[in-house]
Amino acid sequence: MSREIMVIPTREIFSFVKQRNGLLPANEDLLKHINYNHQWMRRGEAEENPDFKQPIPYWVLVNSKGEIFLYRRWGKGSAAGEKRLHEKLSIGVGWHVEKKDVSEAENPLTLTFQRELEEEIWLKSKDVDEIRLLGFVNDDSNEVGRVHLGIVFLVRVKEGFEPVMSDGELQSGEFMSAEEIKRLVKDWGDMETWSQIILNEYF
Repeated sequence: MSREIMVIPTREIFSFVKQRNGLLPANEDLLKHINYNHQWMRRGEAEENPDFKQPIPYWVLVNSKGEIFLYRRWGKGSAAGEKRLHEKLSIGVGWHVEKKDVSEAENPLTLTFQRELEEEIWLKSKDVDEIRLLGFVNDDSNEVGRVHLGIVFLVRVKEGFEPVMSDGELQSGEFMSAEEIKRLVKDWGDMETWSQIILNEYF
């Protein structure tokens, strides 16, 4: 049976923010609206319906030196979820919100934070200094972006934390300065577009 994932009508998103593409400003009212007014849809259907966006919590990790966690996704045959992003570089750890995981939770967008990041990179709550809403990222220029909305959270981790990748989603990664990352992917051909947008417009 196809999984049911969180969706929100596209028109409702842009009643809160007027900017259409790029890193959209942090808007607590939009965050609350998604939390309390979302719907559930089979993933296969949602991937083909641009009248709805799938909200994706997208966590960007920064260490005590101001360096950003950059990683590469695994490719074909791996556990990495979105096939269209296989082998891409990314600075955001993200996932779909599934109905079976959150039920009627008051804040489903952040409920899975601890479990998901602990599974992905062994990040525990004791390793976190700060979490804040950075904004929303939208890119309607490609087939992935047309049906997804990134909800970008900045996570500052404590000194000494080093990610451990063990569940098959992430291939490799390390903390690097924004300048180093930009030099590494200067032609952008190897990095997913949401990460490009956040790196260019925020860091």
